[in-house]
Amino acid sequence: MTRDLRIDEAAIEEKDRRDREKLKAMVEMCYSRVCRQQWILMYFGEDDAPTCGSCDICRDEGSGVSRAPTAEEDIIVRKALSGVARMSTRSAHGWEGKYGRGKIVQMLAGSRSQEILGARLDQLSTYGILKEKGAGYLNSLMRSMSEAGLVQTEPGEFPLLTLSPLGDRVMRGGAKFKLVWPENEALKHEPALRDHGYDAQLYSMLRDVREKLARRDDVPTYVVFGNKTLEALVRYQPANEQEALLIPGIGAAKIQRYAKPFLESIRSWKQFRRD
Repeated sequence: MTRDLRIDEAAIEEKDRRDREKLKAMVEMCYSRVCRQQWILMYFGEDDAPTCGSCDICRDEGSGVSRAPTAEEDIIVRKALSGVARMSTRSAHGWEGKYGRGKIVQMLAGSRSQEILGARLDQLSTYGILKEKGAGYLNSLMRSMSEAGLVQTEPGEFPLLTLSPLGDRVMRGGAKFKLVWPENEALKHEPALRDHGYDAQLYSMLRDVREKLARRDDVPTYVVFGNKTLEALVRYQPANEQEALLIPGIGAAKIQRYAKPFLESIRSWKQFRRD
């Protein structure tokens, strides 16, 4: 005698969601600049976890050590969180994201790109509220805020950034926090990059360059540059390697291996537009 087995679709979907969340957390830890032990303890709810002093992050000249903010830094973070809130929706269950990190950074930096103006994000009260910090600093700040649990990314085809419960309390001045702070002094000596907005033609050119390099090295295209990095190259159009290093997702190794063809393509495209 055979029996029909009932499949609980809802339970399967819930398990799949939990598994994806766990995988996402593992990936975030790999890219995090926070002490490995501190990150794990914070993941399990210990907000005041100390650094271990022994992991790769702690040994890297203290680059992963988080600290409490100064009075000025506290204001900067609360302004950034207010910007995230303005670009989110409040529901009975908390905050829900509407935009990705890149667009939130553009809004806070006062970008005049067509995407920002077309969505009327320049009408928000937080538009350009941190313009003096620059997009590079704000990108790093958002990454640090994510690592500290002040903002969270909602999973999906298009990851959306919003406030976490802790971030909501910090924004209102009701909770303390620590961050791995972006390097202000380094940014002061680096050239500011102007946001030229998105251009589909340039993006297509750079995508072709990426595909050629990926075939040359027999690697997936994302190993060369991810889509977000490619879009940032389109927006900020770096003129040299120093400026390219300001683009999220581009480090010294990728500058040496991949930057030259992209920079040459950007220069050619600019020349074509001038002519």
